[in-house]
Amino acid sequence: MQGNDIPKQFVFDVRGDDIPDGLAAGPAPAHQPAGAPDVPLLDPGMRWMVDFEEAVAVGMGLRIPLPDPAAGRGLDRLLVFGVRRDLTPARAQAQLGSLLDAHYYSDGLAFLPQGTPTNQTAGAPSGWSRRSATYVQGYRVRPGPGPAEPAAGSAAADLAGALGMVPAAGTALARAPGGTAAADARAQGLMNTAVWSASWGYFLFQMMADTFPFEAVRQGRRHFIDHVRAGGPLPALRIGRQPYGVLPVLPLALWAPREGPAASPVDGPVVGMLRSLADVAWKPATGHVPRVSSGGSQDKDPNQTLPRLLSMEPRSVAMVARNLLGAEYIQDLWRFMRLQLDQQWQSKQSAQARQLLDGLQLGWHPRQLGSVFAADAYPVEDPLVGTPDYLTWIAGQSADTLRAQPDRPQAGGRTPLLYRILRHAALLEYAFAAYRIQRSLDLLPPGCCSTRRTTPPTSWSGISTSSANAWATWPRCRPRPSTGSPEAASTWPRTASTPGSRRSRASGSPGCAGSRQGWQGCTWAATAGSRTCARAP
Repeated sequence: MQGNDIPKQFVFDVRGDDIPDGLAAGPAPAHQPAGAPDVPLLDPGMRWMVDFEEAVAVGMGLRIPLPDPAAGRGLDRLLVFGVRRDLTPARAQAQLGSLLDAHYYSDGLAFLPQGTPTNQTAGAPSGWSRRSATYVQGYRVRPGPGPAEPAAGSAAADLAGALGMVPAAGTALARAPGGTAAADARAQGLMNTAVWSASWGYFLFQMMADTFPFEAVRQGRRHFIDHVRAGGPLPALRIGRQPYGVLPVLPLALWAPREGPAASPVDGPVVGMLRSLADVAWKPATGHVPRVSSGGSQDKDPNQTLPRLLSMEPRSVAMVARNLLGAEYIQDLWRFMRLQLDQQWQSKQSAQARQLLDGLQLGWHPRQLGSVFAADAYPVEDPLVGTPDYLTWIAGQSADTLRAQPDRPQAGGRTPLLYRILRHAALLEYAFAAYRIQRSLDLLPPGCCSTRRTTPPTSWSGISTSSANAWATWPRCRPRPSTGSPEAASTWPRTASTPGSRRSRASGSPGCAGSRQGWQGCTWAATAGSRTCARAP
């Protein structure tokens, strides 16, 4: 028997009595409990915990009338939440400060750096001990004035500002161990700046070529550096033995754009994209999230699911990679090798991605749709970071020096992955800077390097050498001032070729836009002082 007329869910809107301030949540130190056997060992302020009528009287108990179907079938889940609407900002700040003070002087309060373990394991202890020097120092009695206002950019200053606890000198945040350390959010912003060109910048500028204009990519870079934080925008707290992440959230349905000078041209499109992704991709994917439930499907063993959940890490602990072949390369390979592929192979290859774009109502046709991933992934066995002494070295080197040192072996003879990424990003920044300068000064001949960008897709295995593509391409797009001699203009610059490659005549439209056979060179025409792009010899 099925009841198709049963509601999808029940929503109860029931409000209880006002909860008094200072409601007891534990025994009062001055209370002397009665010694009679039939009298509970708790003071009158705690009686609401064991007496439902008393709980109703202090607003901690609710009576909810259930409709007949719910009364007979019961409830699978009951969510209860509370809202404090009577506090002014000043009172809210004071009460939050008192709560943090209470934790600081009882079970402890401290800031946790990124990557701190949360549990004791057989191989390593957790990141907290009452015997640690940091913990002891945080509770040492110090003569003289109290803590000063946290320094700008510190973990304490960032969290205090987000919680509205400014000034914070008299709060527990200013005294909590770890609060003087530099905020992780600042370091994340610096890393976003460093890896942009080799990550999102490369993807938007190359793989999504002809999709986003140059100015949109520039705005996306600024948004990524200023606001995106992979580890969260605020530091984590340890209260007692429990770590707490502090994450500001806003329902997308309630988001509204800023007005005036603070308005951002990026926020609106980003929020619109997030709303579409939530409906089309993310919400449907929640059904595949592993969970342990008494009412779960019988084909999943909770004894296997629970260890899998407990073994998950909040951040990456290893890297795997897959080679990626670009659409132009695949087209050449198809014709050269005479592969047995039908005429629809490209549309079949991009069908899954095209389905997602259509679901998002995006009419994009990026280069990425024609790319082909290798079937198998392989582990990246090089150290992820290693000893980061190369950070300042990369920042002080010229482009030629960076090109000459694709590897920087450390212990074990391996080059850290982060070195390869940062070196590649630095070389791309040099190349993009040349493009931006020439573009801003209107030095690029018409049609040269305007749509298809210059560096082809890069695989992990080739990341140490593929930057030569940019350096072989930019000189061919650099115009030379006219000398008034058509002969001189027609012979400069010569078409450069990548070492080990075969030069072939380019075909297609003039300019240095990419073609299936190769790149074309740009020349200056001296006729009437005009600029043209000529086909390279």
